[in-house]
Amino acid sequence: MLVGLCVVLLTGCFGGTKTLTCTMTETEFGMEMDMTMDVEFRRDRAVSINMDMKVTLEEEYAEFMDMFMDAFEEEFGALENQGWKVTMNNNGNIINIRISADIDDIKNADSDFLGVDIDFNMGYEENKREAEAAGAICR
Repeated sequence: MLVGLCVVLLTGCFGGTKTLTCTMTETEFGMEMDMTMDVEFRRDRAVSINMDMKVTLEEEYAEFMDMFMDAFEEEFGALENQGWKVTMNNNGNIINIRISADIDDIKNADSDFLGVDIDFNMGYEENKREAEAAGAICR
């Protein structure tokens, strides 16, 4: 009996974690944005989120890199005051953005601003349906 309980606890079957990974690509305004979002669920409750975005500017817009970086910094910079961790860098015509948080640390637990509406109060399956309805591919 004790061995069985240990196996259940060690394998994560008892209140274990599950990760929802969704990807989406959008093209508009001379840029392509590839997004990957990982939401970790524990006992069917979101506990953390990591989002990576790769924004590729078309060659004719690459000269405006500073303007795009300023716009992204303005849009995502305010998130740091709400418990999110945000990092950005650019290389040539590519901007990389990483946004992450532990859900309990977020003052405004709403990710709709990220382009995929994840409700941190809903479970894995409900969030998967919502993200796929918004055009994401989830697994």
